[in-house]
Amino acid sequence: MDVFLSHSHADRKWAEKLRTAFAANGLSFWSAETDLKPGESTFREASRVIGDTPSLVILVGPEGTIPPDEARAILDAAWNDAEKRLIPILLGDARVPTFLRSAGPVTSMTQAIRVANPRSDWKRAVSDLIQVLKGEAELGDKTVTIDTRKEDRRLQRERLNYIQRVAAGFK
Repeated sequence: MDVFLSHSHADRKWAEKLRTAFAANGLSFWSAETDLKPGESTFREASRVIGDTPSLVILVGPEGTIPPDEARAILDAAWNDAEKRLIPILLGDARVPTFLRSAGPVTSMTQAIRVANPRSDWKRAVSDLIQVLKGEAELGDKTVTIDTRKEDRRLQRERLNYIQRVAAGFK
């Protein structure tokens, strides 16, 4: 298996396009949507497949979240095998999922392929991803580095403002 593909149900249209591109480029892949059989444990099966797969592609759209069992399996693999390549594909203004921030060494930077406008940037992003997966390009040459500290601070401020508004209602 060349690629493990994780995505939310909301992003299935883009995932299907990725699966088509993988197949057209001779890459074997697994995704729960197409390969998980009825009654199989998502975590158990995802963990089994991830164990034999060098690259984990995590497709994240603005409203989508990765299924919890897949996120847990990805984290287990990342923590136990530093050679696993985690490749987030961020659609539009999607943010790096929290679970991916804790998947590697403690740092404020995360590399991802950003598809700012999926309608116009999709072909370039998929081409970049295929080159990385086939070993024709380095991951760092095809990704953007996202400083998650700024985003974390913004989210912390939003949460604090919310808590203060709720607390003011109790006075």
